[in-house]
Amino acid sequence: MTGGKTASEEEILDAIKIEILEEKRAYLCKYLDPKSYFPSLRSASLIDSDDEELILAEPTRKRRCEKLLDILMLRGPLCYEGLIRAIQYVRTQTFLVETLNKELEKRKNNLNTLLKGPVPSQEIDLAVDTSILPKPTPRRVGQTVPVEDSYETSLSSTSTILKFSNDSTV
Repeated sequence: MTGGKTASEEEILDAIKIEILEEKRAYLCKYLDPKSYFPSLRSASLIDSDDEELILAEPTRKRRCEKLLDILMLRGPLCYEGLIRAIQYVRTQTFLVETLNKELEKRKNNLNTLLKGPVPSQEIDLAVDTSILPKPTPRRVGQTVPVEDSYETSLSSTSTILKFSNDSTV
């Protein structure tokens, strides 16, 4: 995006995917077991046998995961999809896919809003000027009030205002 060039939407999405992997790094390293995904990642050419050895040389699972993510992010924009496919193929930690994809969808929506503007709201503003509304006439308890004929004709022509009390003493 430097030198007067603008990035395409695809380039921006690729950068977002790598950013998501970086931001979710701690979360991924908490749960991800890198050894489970070696065959899938190797078949996708995202890692090779040397990378596998480097990863396995790390002393803890967390450090192995960090090394795997470092290597994947060096492979470019396909690393996100490759990791997602590997997790889906093994089917043991699909909650990680859900977390990553939710974040991606949220960022895609934000990107679309930035590029195309906000989606018009389907809500209708029903602002009412209360100063022009008729004010209710105060009535006393027991007073009869005429009922408009334009409503139900089966109603009696008058109605009585009743007062109900929450007093339980009878």
